[in-house]
Amino acid sequence: MSNYCKTKCIDEDKIFCTNTDMTNGVCYETKEDPKRLKYCSNDNPSAPKMFKLFTCPNEKACESRYMTPPYSGEPLTRMVDKWTYGFVKNDVCSYLVSSPGEMQKDDKIFAKIDKILNC
Repeated sequence: MSNYCKTKCIDEDKIFCTNTDMTNGVCYETKEDPKRLKYCSNDNPSAPKMFKLFTCPNEKACESRYMTPPYSGEPLTRMVDKWTYGFVKNDVCSYLVSSPGEMQKDDKIFAKIDKILNC
């Protein structure tokens, strides 16, 4: 589904709106008024295309979209298993990182992509 969202919708400057659990969605022509589901790729019209891909459903290879790192500072990892799930060119993974509940005002989250293998 992410492949369709990217190549047949967002790359063609159409609007993709995801359903409430972000596992599916609908592609709309730009002239259409999208029926509000959860997020739509035109929610922030000035956003770069890369950010519009957030609305695409994740493939099974991506694991969960939602990530909350531990407050301890222990690294949080994601493994995209492209072999088991047939992850192919133009498939998309996107993640929503939430702050740990223990965070206080002025605490910071540092994010670093450490390894990208077999892309």
